[in-house]
Amino acid sequence: MSRSIHRTRRELTDLETAHVSDSENRAYRLAVLLEELRKKRRIKRQVRNLRHSNGELPPSPIESIPVQEFQASPHIHYPASSEDVRAVLRNLPGGVADGLEAVELRAGVEDQREFVAEEEDTESEPDPLTGRYGMELMPGVFTPPVLGYYLPARSLICLFAYVYDLEIANREIVEFYIRLQMLSTFVHEVAHHYDCTSRVERDRWRFDDYVKNEIYAESIQYDWQAKYVIPYLETSCADQAAQMQRWLQAHVGAEVPLQLLAGDPRSTSRNGSILTAMLYNTCRAFEELVTAVALEQPRDKIQIDFARNLHYAQEYSVPERILQFVLDENPKNVEAIALTADIAEHRGNDSLAVELAERALAIEKNDRDALMVLTYVYQRTSNWRRLYQSAQRLLDNESDGNPLDVIWALECCARARFHQGRTHDFELILTEIDSFGSRMADRSVKRLKGLESEQD
Repeated sequence: MSRSIHRTRRELTDLETAHVSDSENRAYRLAVLLEELRKKRRIKRQVRNLRHSNGELPPSPIESIPVQEFQASPHIHYPASSEDVRAVLRNLPGGVADGLEAVELRAGVEDQREFVAEEEDTESEPDPLTGRYGMELMPGVFTPPVLGYYLPARSLICLFAYVYDLEIANREIVEFYIRLQMLSTFVHEVAHHYDCTSRVERDRWRFDDYVKNEIYAESIQYDWQAKYVIPYLETSCADQAAQMQRWLQAHVGAEVPLQLLAGDPRSTSRNGSILTAMLYNTCRAFEELVTAVALEQPRDKIQIDFARNLHYAQEYSVPERILQFVLDENPKNVEAIALTADIAEHRGNDSLAVELAERALAIEKNDRDALMVLTYVYQRTSNWRRLYQSAQRLLDNESDGNPLDVIWALECCARARFHQGRTHDFELILTEIDSFGSRMADRSVKRLKGLESEQD
């Protein structure tokens, strides 16, 4: 796409003085024109700065880049120390830190307050230990809403502290985890620096598109996290990495790669929104695991919930190992059998999914999760008779009456009846769905009516 912006101040003057009957349309056109002019000025300023620069930035010896810690206190902590930051910086590809003036580790009290006010963030609130705005990541551990940022005008990276008491449960495990997260945030900000200072040659890239900048930085973060951050922790912090795996083995019955604990940072979509898939991230699964252990929940519940959360994040191998560990201890654990069936269904192994779901139903005849697996499989394989049976069983046992689940089960019943040629039953179910009067019901009816048009 061309970056040229063919807008002039003459157009602005003409629009401001023109007689336009639709004032709302005029205001909108003015707003668009002003924004395009501002963007054009930013680009011209960047081009001018590039032409007046001396070409490539001079190499920056890693040891010459200051890495400073500020505002340390009994409750403000930097699990990734200045030594960790500098070590990771040494491992990154040559030249990515050229021109970087400093890295600062700060509490960020004012920064977080300003962010919360500007973004109207209703989830963050002052923590009970320092009063800094943040969220409780795990029991007694508070994370800021902004983990770090890069200031192009100063070529400065800021990383923000975590707040917790040294007496928190599983402190060594928690600190190793947030050390990983801090270093992952750090390489994200280095990617922004490299993007801003070195990827603008021949005017190929402009640092005025927030979405493009974030997508690029997240992609580089994901790559560098795997290539540099995790290998650094596995070698330089081998004792802590081994302790983490022993803790995981004790609580979930399986080792978990650090890449899963780090999570996938690639969350920004092309329209600037956060991808829905990122609501289920493997790092969040670990945080919920730590919470469950601190609350001393039953071991099999901890294991199954962790496996389910990893499964929601589209990770299958580790959950399968965890669930097998659970089933080795209790072969009749219906929840573990049904979740294993669900994973098999997601892997496309329909025969195994049906076998496991039927096994779960033989133990608990109305197990909802097993019935859901059967319904998904029969819908995908166009087994209309069995689809109707499994969906009807779901409806018969929907004691809570969750409208979303009821509508989905009814839609499955209607789809089955349509393909069976049971037109009268199909129309009755369609009317029942429509009676919910919700947006989801409207979408369901629209999909089902689409079946009729396809047939026509």
